[in-house]
Amino acid sequence: MTASSSATRISKRRRISPRLIAAAAVAAVIIAIIVFALSGKDEASASASKVATASRGPLLVLYPEQGELKAERSKIIANEVGLPAIIKQVAPHGALVKKGEVIIQFECEELLERIAQQELTVTSAQNDLIQATENLELKKREVDYNIQKAERTLVDAENALQRYIEGEWDQKRGNFESELALAQRRLKLAQDKLDFKLKANEMPELQMPYSKNDIEADTLEVQSLELAVTKSKASLNMLIQYDDPGERRKLAAAVDDARLSLEKARIEKKTQLMVHEQSVKTRTFALSTHQQRMKELQDSCEKLVVTGEESGLVLYDTGRAWWLNIVVEVGAKINPRQQVIVQPDLSTLQVVTRVSESYYSQVKPGTPARVRVDALPDRVLMGKVASVSPQPEQPDRRMNPNVKFFGVKIDLDEPPQTLGLKPNMNAQVELELAALDNVLQVPSAAVFVEQERSFCYLRNPAGRVERRTVKVGKMSNERIEILEGLVEGDEVLLVSPTDDPAAPADKNEAPQPRPQPMPDGAQ
Repeated sequence: MTASSSATRISKRRRISPRLIAAAAVAAVIIAIIVFALSGKDEASASASKVATASRGPLLVLYPEQGELKAERSKIIANEVGLPAIIKQVAPHGALVKKGEVIIQFECEELLERIAQQELTVTSAQNDLIQATENLELKKREVDYNIQKAERTLVDAENALQRYIEGEWDQKRGNFESELALAQRRLKLAQDKLDFKLKANEMPELQMPYSKNDIEADTLEVQSLELAVTKSKASLNMLIQYDDPGERRKLAAAVDDARLSLEKARIEKKTQLMVHEQSVKTRTFALSTHQQRMKELQDSCEKLVVTGEESGLVLYDTGRAWWLNIVVEVGAKINPRQQVIVQPDLSTLQVVTRVSESYYSQVKPGTPARVRVDALPDRVLMGKVASVSPQPEQPDRRMNPNVKFFGVKIDLDEPPQTLGLKPNMNAQVELELAALDNVLQVPSAAVFVEQERSFCYLRNPAGRVERRTVKVGKMSNERIEILEGLVEGDEVLLVSPTDDPAAPADKNEAPQPRPQPMPDGAQ
């Protein structure tokens, strides 16, 4: 502040009128009276505020969360027909169905039509297989006959060749040689006869005993026999040079042809039988496929009626998403594989809840748990954590995606079925995270947080209220551990002075915004 401004302020003070001074004096007296009166009410107002005392004792650290009863094992009943089906009969929701009783019955006209059509298909496939089998047997007999015929032809051809070589040829040649020898003997006899007659006629003493005609006749005979010998020699030579090789080739060719026909018949047996055998296999497979399909349809027909394997509860499964919701009632159309009913195993009922990421490390299998269910409002059920999911749950899109929760399953000490508990019942769960002995503590409502710092409103012996920074530890639903900042016997307010105008505050402390209750572990 400059000198000129100070002088100005002093001059202004000097110009204050006596009337204002008197008014100020009167006001000061009134204020003093009011302060005196209020000072007498300080202790009354403070005592009227909600106050708690810091004390030592045991502290049970609990983690509260909502839960639900779920069966660990359940039987799912769905439309297993394989086709859209209509509900014909269904047990009421929540009913207890005994073993062997009908839970749900479907009807499906399309299934009956398919069964009738499949019966015709199976019959046709059976006929095709019978025909293919008969064709195979006929072909077997045919090819076997052809092979036997070819074998006989080959044997005949080989025998013909052997007979010719070992018998017919020698006999035929012998015949020709005999004919030649005979012709040659006849020629020699005729020639000797002619020579004798010619010599006889040349002897003077015999005086030509043989006439000219006899000589000519014998000459002609000799000439005829010479021609016969020539023909015999030619025939024999023809036989040796031409007829025998040709016959041998003819007979050998017949043998070769017979062998070839036999080999061909054997090959045809393999190929033709292979074709027919493959035809039988194909039709056998087709029949098996159609029969399997028929069995599936018949099995599906049996699945139209679902009965209870054991006594159990019937719960309608109406879907877990709005686009999957169905109405389970008579006449409703159910798609293939669509779930309709859930039969929970009541002996495996568990309490299913969750734990936030910040408390995940404190919850382990065996952690004690307290459970309250709406069906048993006056009872606290004890249990233990059975398992904790290693992976966080899928975050709800309506909540902060940065907040992670892990699934927790709790086994109750008492069998749930003996308590009359049912799946999907709501439960309030308290997980016992720790049990502390002789710790300094105050009610959770006495601890406030502002700018990541914890503090309490402490009432001093003079009845005034001061703000005290504290360090906190573990907390339960109602109590919180104080590590630093308070001592046993300190009185703290349960309501912020900013929310309780009757509570006196330190005049040096400016009004603070309403703080929030302290979470576990914050300082």
